[in-house]
Amino acid sequence: MLEPCMGVVERYWKALAASDPETMAACYAAYATFQDPVFRLQGYEIGYMWRMVLADNPELRIEAGPTVES
Repeated sequence: MLEPCMGVVERYWKALAASDPETMAACYAAYATFQDPVFRLQGYEIGYMWRMVLADNPELRIEAGPTVES
């Protein structure tokens, strides 16, 4: 069961590195929750957050580190 999950994780990180919020949003389940010290988002709200973050910061670059081997 881990293999399909790793595919989603890889697709998510590649989308983040490419500043592709649409693909990132598609990686979240409808019941997903994103929480940090400031706010809590659920489902589609998470995709809106990434669209806003990436639209407001076009120079933002993210680099993923090594992946975890199972």
